[in-house]
Amino acid sequence: MLTSLKSLLGYRLRAVDGPIGKVRDFHFDNGSWALRHMAASTHVHFPWPVVLIEPKAIGRPDWVEQMLPVFHTMQELREAPRLSHDPPLYKQVYDRTVNFNGFIPHWTPVSDVPGTETHFVPQDPVQLRSLTHLLGYRVHAELELVGHVHDFLADDDWNIRGLVARLELFIGERFVAVATEEVTDINFSEQFLRLSLERSALETAPEYNPLQPRQPDVAVMRH
Repeated sequence: MLTSLKSLLGYRLRAVDGPIGKVRDFHFDNGSWALRHMAASTHVHFPWPVVLIEPKAIGRPDWVEQMLPVFHTMQELREAPRLSHDPPLYKQVYDRTVNFNGFIPHWTPVSDVPGTETHFVPQDPVQLRSLTHLLGYRVHAELELVGHVHDFLADDDWNIRGLVARLELFIGERFVAVATEEVTDINFSEQFLRLSLERSALETAPEYNPLQPRQPDVAVMRH
């Protein structure tokens, strides 16, 4: 079975000794497509440091209570590694951008506000990616824009097996799940994801129901 990662965002965490915090994000390597860690806050209502939780410590979701069990104590979660310990690509770029002195020295309030600069351009196509950052990326079938990224699907071992694309058609929209091996490129600077499939193959693929958080592996489209 495959689990929608997007559906778990906002789920409350349940440590072995009580509830604590919420799910904020999932980070995975787009080379192996294995989940490296779940990002979570240890508080529900106020801003709190984001901690990283390894996949082996994540239990099976409680869909009724919208709770995700974690095999750590509350104190262990509070002391878990922070987001800065192993940041995904978008966070690396953001941190380098805001720390770069790219403002024009003679800028005044009546002139246009200059944008910050960064010399950090990721060259390696395999990077640690953030689920929440990839949501909304444009999806290209070969060279043609066909829709946007809606979700990612993980198996019971927390390996990413598929992505859900929201196709934009003349008569509306439809959702299809595509195997991750069909992804040939993820472009960070232009925020798009390229598939090896043609548009016609996507438009005739079985439709995916985004309202069901658990679906069988056969729902994922492959060549």
